[in-house]
Amino acid sequence: MKKYMKLAGDYKWDTETDENGNVKDVFIYTGPLYEIEETKEEHAVRRKRMVLLSILSIVFFIPPLFIKCVLAKKLLVVVPYALNFYTIWELAEATVTYYRSKETLTRAQKEKCIDKLKSAALLGTIFFSFSTFAAIGILIKLIVTFQVSDIIFVCCDAILAGIFAYLIMYTRGIKAKEVEKNH
Repeated sequence: MKKYMKLAGDYKWDTETDENGNVKDVFIYTGPLYEIEETKEEHAVRRKRMVLLSILSIVFFIPPLFIKCVLAKKLLVVVPYALNFYTIWELAEATVTYYRSKETLTRAQKEKCIDKLKSAALLGTIFFSFSTFAAIGILIKLIVTFQVSDIIFVCCDAILAGIFAYLIMYTRGIKAKEVEKNH
């Protein structure tokens, strides 16, 4: 609730009359504006790369959901893997917002794309790494009875952990500085 109150203070409520004499409520943004600290070319390359990484994360997340394997029955593997649906959703949503972003952002836009990208990368790395290590540990325990589908599960999980670890490093380069307060 506190977050929304901070964002609510960024708007001024005013009324205006249109040509028909109708009075309408108008909200004018008066909060801080942020500028992404990179050139247009760097921003374009970074946006395309973020879309590619987001698509790759979806592509490698889906196959383990449809294969029948021993690892899919283990709670230590399935719970963190299931929690990653949220991180992939957040990554996709933040990537779309970042892709559509202009040079200047409002506070809400900055939080929705840049801050959300960074938090999704961190959570994804934690959950996918935990899931991968748990899956490898279980495979070592079941060295005789595992199947090829278990190897596919671990490989997809490890690739996703790698993608999200790369995203942590990659999103560090995305910085936005406050340029002015819009009055």
